[in-house]
Amino acid sequence: MKFIYNLSFLNLLIILFTFCQIYKVTAQTINPNTLSRPLVRDGVNNFQDRTGNIKNISLYNQTFLLQANPLSIKKNNVLRKNKGWRFGVNFGAYFANKSTANFYNGTGDNNIENVFNNPHYEKQILEVLKINDKSEILYKVLPTDMKYDPAMLLGLFIKYNFNKKTGLFIQFNYSKLKAADVFTLVLEDYTQFEPEYKICNIYGIEERINIDLGLSTGFELSDNYMYLFEAGLNINDTKVLESKIQIENLKFSIVDPTTRYYKIVQGGIGYGGFIGSGLDMKFSEQLSLYLGGNLYIKKINLGDDPGYKPNFSLFLRLIVKNIFGGDE
Repeated sequence: MKFIYNLSFLNLLIILFTFCQIYKVTAQTINPNTLSRPLVRDGVNNFQDRTGNIKNISLYNQTFLLQANPLSIKKNNVLRKNKGWRFGVNFGAYFANKSTANFYNGTGDNNIENVFNNPHYEKQILEVLKINDKSEILYKVLPTDMKYDPAMLLGLFIKYNFNKKTGLFIQFNYSKLKAADVFTLVLEDYTQFEPEYKICNIYGIEERINIDLGLSTGFELSDNYMYLFEAGLNINDTKVLESKIQIENLKFSIVDPTTRYYKIVQGGIGYGGFIGSGLDMKFSEQLSLYLGGNLYIKKINLGDDPGYKPNFSLFLRLIVKNIFGGDE
């Protein structure tokens, strides 16, 4: 009887131990803390948490396949190539408005009388005109509608693209302008009843720097062609280099002597805006050529207040990107 009792007691202990193990496993399975523990890879294809429970990896496989999608990677690479810095040079023509050209016509601060009333020039002028006294110069007919010649444009261009179509840019363009015309000296002629007319040259030369800060955007015509629009602000700086007349083979500066003596700069800073458009032609991933033009509405700080007037430019822009290997 004692042996049977001991055997029954041993069976009871085994049953209790088994029940506790089942309860422990069941509690771990439904415990949310256990389910949220990080997974550790077992070295093959499965993952297990810190309790040793094996987890299904189908979800991880699907996520990995989505991230490793070749189309997605290609799209990201294209976006990175279209973003970054662009550098270029501008070559073209600049067409200045004539509103400031009459600054050089000999009637303002740069006056023709600065030459004819200068005793140092009187002898030379009388000799070249073949007259005996300056009183034989009856009067002078000066131009009233001077114009600038088209000028060459040279510049530098810097741009940052946010994407393939849109970006911010700044450019610096330099031009040397010339406004030229003629004036007439009416001379007394004692041998004839009619006066003698002597045609002489009058001209001015200035340099002008245009700084443009703008935004460009557009639309694709094809893989290698894009039409772009530009708009922004303009700051310009004008400086007079020469203001002269030419009588026969003699040239004289008509700038006021005081201005010359103290080296006072004629010109200054002006402001305005611009709009433009053009065709961008891509030759490679690093090189493209832009053919475009801009319309400026701006004020030039020269002479009497001319107001805001239209000016034009036509140019070719050679653009290089990724020259430092830093484009995204």
